[in-house]
Amino acid sequence: MPVSVVTLQGNLTNVEMTTGNTGSAFTKASLAVSGGKDMNGEDKETLWFNVKAWGDLAENIAETFQNAQNQGEKSFRAIVTGKIVPEQWEDANGNKRTTTTVFVEDIGVSLKYSKVGSINKSTNPMNSAKNSAAFSQMKKGSDIPAPAPKAEATADAAPKANEDGGSEVPF
Repeated sequence: MPVSVVTLQGNLTNVEMTTGNTGSAFTKASLAVSGGKDMNGEDKETLWFNVKAWGDLAENIAETFQNAQNQGEKSFRAIVTGKIVPEQWEDANGNKRTTTTVFVEDIGVSLKYSKVGSINKSTNPMNSAKNSAAFSQMKKGSDIPAPAPKAEATADAAPKANEDGGSEVPF
């Protein structure tokens, strides 16, 4: 089965999360990738991809989609990186069918059309309470004072030779 790594940008919708026997989350969704508009201003064809994710990533996708729905949205703009895999199945009439599925490795919300509300509720260890306190103490770049100018190098500041004639500089 050929597998290619892809990065797609589109609207993520129809998100459904379930929990397996092991307690691990599984999410499936649809990603609509628009072809834009042609020279006449007509919409080009939209490509639809099935999207699947597991574990913490699946939970984060479902929570982000729920937040978008709570804001009255039907989807959210996402940048998806994953492996594109053809999946074969039989329909009700016994015909063999193939769909294109992306097994998600990472996903991000596109900031071109929206803002991210919170990064602190993730199960990512970097978003723990300890690190959240550190983030709250961070300064904006404009609030950080410029470094003091360096003193001019003088002959007194030159490295001194040690007993074997080598320099005291460690490298």
